[in-house]
Amino acid sequence: MTATRDLAALAAPDVVATLRHLALDVLAQALSGHPPRIDAGALAPLQPHLARADQAGALARSAARRARGNFVLDRPAEWSPYQMSLLPAEALVPPLRRGMARLVDRVVPRPAPTEAPHLLPALGASAWAALGFRRAVAALLRRDLRQRVLLSPPLPAGLVLDDAIWWHLLASAEAPDGLRPACTEIAAARAAAPGWAGFWDQALLHDLRRALGAPPGPLGTLPLVRLGPAALTADPATDPVTTRAHWRAEAPAWALHYLEGRI
Repeated sequence: MTATRDLAALAAPDVVATLRHLALDVLAQALSGHPPRIDAGALAPLQPHLARADQAGALARSAARRARGNFVLDRPAEWSPYQMSLLPAEALVPPLRRGMARLVDRVVPRPAPTEAPHLLPALGASAWAALGFRRAVAALLRRDLRQRVLLSPPLPAGLVLDDAIWWHLLASAEAPDGLRPACTEIAAARAAAPGWAGFWDQALLHDLRRALGAPPGPLGTLPLVRLGPAALTADPATDPVTTRAHWRAEAPAWALHYLEGRI
């Protein structure tokens, strides 16, 4: 994943920056207690990554057909919408056909996505692994604690939230068509992986229920999400496989009061 993540970042730095900005913005909105929203303009760099090959616009498909004609291939390759978006349509497609294709793109609706684009998980991993992003997340969480508690307890050094949290946050936001289906699928797949959920992943999901509601799927079965503070003393043998081993040992001394809202 590391090599894929790094290559993805080099190929689409604007998308990586957009994912960082969206994650921080949605987290800040959710911590304030409001259902998060994402404006259509903020999604522009992501749009080519939110579709499958059969969702590419008429102009992009026309450019792809003409580009494939320049190669001698028994089976022409199927290009993703992102790859098609990189083709020089102005050079490949004659003016009259370009005009017709743009008209089709404006008036003909495209099909809804049925699967998450393959590159998005790697782009997200690259975006959210950055040290600057993690520092910004810690600053948001500290600010939230200072606003809600009398004596703000310190956060642990090196606090890192799993990518499943960020995909869930993006999937929970009110957003234009395309983002939520892709993020929901990625979040569900990531949340079903074994051994990722630590104390802070679960505590944040528990805390954000007031803004986002109960999380779906595997996220809803996490001990702190399902049981609340009682999960701290529950039998570890009942934990789902998605939890990290010894996650209760990650909880600070004031965890029970924090989860009960008494700190």
